[in-house]
Amino acid sequence: MDNNVIFFSSLEWNTQRQVVHEYCEYLAKKKINVLFIENTGVRSFELKDSRRLGRAIKNFFKLRNLFYKVDDNITIFRPIYVPFFQYSSLMVFLNSFIINFFISIWVKGNNISNFSCVSFLPTPLIQNLIKKLKPKSLIYYCIDNLALKSSNYEIFKKYENNLFKIANLVICTSRILEKNAKKFSNNVIYVPSGVNYKKLNFYEDNINIAEKLFFENLKGTVFGYVGAIRDIIDYNYIKKIIKETKNSYFVFVGPIITEPPKEIQVMSNVFFIGQKNHNQIPSYISKFDICLIPYQKNDFTDAIYPTKINEYLSLGKPIVSIPIYEVNKFSKENFDIINFLDLGHNIEDQIKKILVKDEHKIKLRKEIAQNNDWNKRFEIIESKLDEKIKKKQIDWDNYISLKTKKYQKYFLRFFLIFAMSIFIFTNESIKLLAAKNLIVDNKDFKSDTIVVFSGYGNSKYHNFEYRQRIKDVEDYLTKNNVENILIYGRNKIINENEIIASFLVKKGYKNNLILINDKLNNTMENVNLVKRELDKIDVKEIVFFSSPLLYKRIEMLWKKKDKQIKIYFYNSNILNNKKDINGFIILYEYLAISYNFLRGWI
Repeated sequence: MDNNVIFFSSLEWNTQRQVVHEYCEYLAKKKINVLFIENTGVRSFELKDSRRLGRAIKNFFKLRNLFYKVDDNITIFRPIYVPFFQYSSLMVFLNSFIINFFISIWVKGNNISNFSCVSFLPTPLIQNLIKKLKPKSLIYYCIDNLALKSSNYEIFKKYENNLFKIANLVICTSRILEKNAKKFSNNVIYVPSGVNYKKLNFYEDNINIAEKLFFENLKGTVFGYVGAIRDIIDYNYIKKIIKETKNSYFVFVGPIITEPPKEIQVMSNVFFIGQKNHNQIPSYISKFDICLIPYQKNDFTDAIYPTKINEYLSLGKPIVSIPIYEVNKFSKENFDIINFLDLGHNIEDQIKKILVKDEHKIKLRKEIAQNNDWNKRFEIIESKLDEKIKKKQIDWDNYISLKTKKYQKYFLRFFLIFAMSIFIFTNESIKLLAAKNLIVDNKDFKSDTIVVFSGYGNSKYHNFEYRQRIKDVEDYLTKNNVENILIYGRNKIINENEIIASFLVKKGYKNNLILINDKLNNTMENVNLVKRELDKIDVKEIVFFSSPLLYKRIEMLWKKKDKQIKIYFYNSNILNNKKDINGFIILYEYLAISYNFLRGWI
């Protein structure tokens, strides 16, 4: 696998820990740079998703940046996209255009040339993004029968089958998923979910005192469940056990994705205690007498290999489960280690037998979990991936992508016409409002050090090219004594800083001239370079010269990076004349400020 991997996840990072978290952290420990792209969904937004959407919005404003690090080698990206009409070709094109823009910024900003992709989603949007990115290798990690949860089953299956065909490697976590994938590809392997055995088995009791007391006060059999509270839980099964057992309590640990029925929530012996930190999960499992996998039995759950199986076993706990296909198969292959209740017979007696302490069984459960450690799982994936990449190279140039070309043409035409119309009819108001917001409150301040940025440098923009900088600096020098002049200029057809310097020397100014060429990627790097030069000459305050519409961005970057050197801006009168305000420059500045905000620089 390459040293850089982009993950298209089927969930958010800050949710119940699953396969994708383990795989990301496994790669990060091997010094592989990971970009984790949070869930873009398999269906269009519905009313029942309002809780998840609200949480995502809350996290967005809490963290501010679209990109943030959780580890030296793991970066999380929370994509901006339109959550409606997920399978519309037009919407797929629009969303992939937006998301790819930000991914490209990250790739370029990290100087990445080669990378691999691991996708947990086969949706049209994700495949369109993968087509644009052209990764060196592609893994499809198939962990659920997601087609059954999509808003358009037929289209979803079509795209999933396509991803089976093109991926270098397809990883399936259940036999049913593997059987389906093998209809379309020979590059399929079965790798069920694992467990971090050491982390689960050797833990500290780190839950708070209040919850310790809560468990101590449960005088009876504690049935426990760890995982997301979703619509796949069989509450009728729970009610049956409650009805036929004495002194039983049911504790659910995990985020509520789908609200449980009211009749369950109001029961005095049922508790939903919410999502907990992953490092606390062993402490909660240790408080359970019996661990539950109470999933409804259907086509969706039969294709699930629950990660919690090995988490429960790591602590030697007995498991009671509904006989969904993968759990039933796991039990048969592992000494019938899972208990399946016969609801037609005395449940109380069955529970009593399960609760009988058996040291041999406890040891066996832990050994089974240890054999299913995540490291062993991922080592299998690594060896198979290397083998498959050698056998199969994806021909991205001939890869048939989504049928959106006819929509792309019409969308681009519509967008350009719409943008031009808005600009033409509202140009004057945009100029006035935007210019007012971009103007910095300049003060008449004097310093013996000045910094000059030549500006946008295009002669089509009247009064904003480097020639205006010469006039402004000359005006300042006739009234003030200056020791140091730092000149930053673009280096396109001509070196603008050298031209500015030559004019000043010709006028007789023999100050300490420091020339800086445009060899950097962005304004933030330019500001950092100027600051380093200022540190060399031990400067505490400067007067800054450039296009006035650039001042706001410079001010914001400067405040974020340096609070020691005070910056004051030369009070040019250019903006007093509306004719000197160019609408394109204003639009550019707002986009530039937005870009710097998203990168976390301001």
